[in-house]
Amino acid sequence: GKIRWYVNIPAIIIGVLLFAGVTNLALERRVLSSYFVNIAFAYEDYGYPYCLAVTLFETGINEPNGYSEELVQQIEESEGEPEENDTVKPNIIFLQLESFFDPETVEYLNLSGDPIPTFRQLMKDYSSGWYRVPVVGAGTANTEFETITGMSLRYFGPGEYPYKSILQEETCESAPYVLRDLGYSTHAIHNNEANFYSRRTVFSRLGFETFTSEEYMPDISDTTPTGWVKDYILTDEIIKALDSTPDQPDYVYTISVQGHGDYQNEPVLEDPKITVTGAEGKAKNNYAWEYYVNEINEMDQFIKELTERLEEYDEPTVLVMYGDHLPTMDLEMEDLTNKYLYQTQYVIWDNMGLEKKDMNLASYQIAAEVLDRVGIHEGTIFRYHQTRRNTRNYQVDLEVLQYDLLYGERYSYGLDGETPYERLSIQLGVVPITLTGAESVGNHTWYFYGENFTASSRVEVNGEMMETIFLDNNTLMVNDLELKDGDQVLGIAYVIETYGIIYNKALLNDYFEADYSSIKSIDDLNNFEALKTVAEEIQAHKDDLGVAGAFTSAGMDSSSDWRFKTHLANLPIYYEYKDKGITSTDAIEGTYLDNYKEIWDLYINNSTCEPSMISSKTGEDATAEFALGEAVFYQNGTWAYNEVKDMEVADEDMGMLPIYIGV
Repeated sequence: GKIRWYVNIPAIIIGVLLFAGVTNLALERRVLSSYFVNIAFAYEDYGYPYCLAVTLFETGINEPNGYSEELVQQIEESEGEPEENDTVKPNIIFLQLESFFDPETVEYLNLSGDPIPTFRQLMKDYSSGWYRVPVVGAGTANTEFETITGMSLRYFGPGEYPYKSILQEETCESAPYVLRDLGYSTHAIHNNEANFYSRRTVFSRLGFETFTSEEYMPDISDTTPTGWVKDYILTDEIIKALDSTPDQPDYVYTISVQGHGDYQNEPVLEDPKITVTGAEGKAKNNYAWEYYVNEINEMDQFIKELTERLEEYDEPTVLVMYGDHLPTMDLEMEDLTNKYLYQTQYVIWDNMGLEKKDMNLASYQIAAEVLDRVGIHEGTIFRYHQTRRNTRNYQVDLEVLQYDLLYGERYSYGLDGETPYERLSIQLGVVPITLTGAESVGNHTWYFYGENFTASSRVEVNGEMMETIFLDNNTLMVNDLELKDGDQVLGIAYVIETYGIIYNKALLNDYFEADYSSIKSIDDLNNFEALKTVAEEIQAHKDDLGVAGAFTSAGMDSSSDWRFKTHLANLPIYYEYKDKGITSTDAIEGTYLDNYKEIWDLYINNSTCEPSMISSKTGEDATAEFALGEAVFYQNGTWAYNEVKDMEVADEDMGMLPIYIGV
């Protein structure tokens, strides 16, 4: 019927005002919270509409009460002078160990052997303690952010990833920037894809001069049963970074990946070195724990090899090792001897004879502590931690400084609102990849010669990327190629990531061939209305297709919610920016938020589970549903391949669609 605008518009305005008023009242009465340590629990406790609104719009750090130049100056004057010492400036290496913690702290587990004997002994011999992290089960990048910058996530938006928000636009004071000013060379190393968590972009805004990801490592063929590159290859990469600057000390931030889930409840290891009992009837059973403890046992062996190599290295060196968060094992506080989910452990190894000092630290405090022990007292945030930790108003004043440096007037720098830290032109890999020559070996096959090639290297001819075969570090091969004088040949290490809607080609073809299908080919599946039709018809005939739903479950835990609150949420913002011809704004108008809601509604109403169940579903659930052929569509990116390969869906049956939102 006819829309009665004079009734509907006031009703909408009243509804919005009532929602805002009730929400503020609930916050004041602490019925609701605006701080989510675990986003999945928050969705379950407070509901989807509230949590989505908060995580989408409440980002950054709010201006603290009384913020002014005078307040910042008072805080800096309260710091006093740090204790000076003349310690030689050593190499400083941070090693972030994926999902690494001591399984012996789980009260119900029985292990046939100690999975981390090296790490345990190092904790006895060197400075160590509990390590408080901002996440549990996932969210590596947030522990990483705190450790590199000294800033606490407590003051950012609920569930926010600064790597996905402020660091897409601004540089941030950090250990690499501070140490560069003192003559250090700064390196990041990660045995996973360069673009994961946007690290390739973000690290240039955190002061890293080089970034060696798996694409720039010579051999990444040795992987875990679930496809993650094993950590022992990091030893050579760390030494390579140290060797690359013989006349400078180095800061090396290394991110491991071997301990990553999924931890499956079926047997994965044929002959496990360490066996597990006690997890019978748990959400993650003995098989899942058995896989986990044997992977971290190999990580422990890597730690042993690394410390032995560094012991022999002829430069003073400090190595900080810690777990980024607990594994996704559905642990609860009462399961742990320390009764706290947001703790792992750390150890500070050195070859300099530093005094052993055991204490518990937060991830945003550890860099300042390490720098203090080697006589470095530079950097606004690090100096603050060194002089003000455990003092009155420590957290309140920390919030002021974080706001000032990232969102405020930057009074701390005294540069009329400017930052002294410029974005760097980051070098990928610590050694240059060079192409020196080419040779025809017959039948239109060419060998290309050079140095430091990797399995990810590609040959580009006249702007076209060639199918390239990696033979060794000095030789690449290309078949079916005709080169002529004047052709331009480049050799590059190639890395690209995309995200969209991954689909099962075989199941989708079964739908196309069905009598009830309105869409008959993938070529016609090219807009939101077509996607909506396909999804709803699949959902209505899911039993005929043998699936549980058109889309996988949402997976609203912190290991997966970023797919919707960052990747999916990027789309309405992208189209609004595109309309206006801009690349940044203080506030969006929300032109396409209805489209965002429509695609989200399509996901949850045509899923493997009821909409009311999404808060109980995890990223692992969503991955398993697609990998086992229980769902046709799965929103994720190319990085998900390792998690779904070698399962029920063949490689040739995987495709990717754009995320259509009706624009």
